[in-house]
Amino acid sequence: MTEQASVADHVIRPTYEQIRDGMPHKEARELWREADMRVEHTRRAMQDVHDDESLSEEGKREKAQRIIDTNAPKI
Repeated sequence: MTEQASVADHVIRPTYEQIRDGMPHKEARELWREADMRVEHTRRAMQDVHDDESLSEEGKREKAQRIIDTNAPKI
């Protein structure tokens, strides 16, 4: 390992959350957090659709599309 690689391995960078939460503009920070929560909610909802064995493929497509249509404008 070269000394340059060794130094690069020890660089401390802020996490995504630290950057988001450190945003000085309160309203922008809140909107960013809300968008992150909506993304997580959408991921869970889409996974639930995927896992739902009672739905046909067409039913899954329709339900997934409703989730997208509802959440995409807010992300």
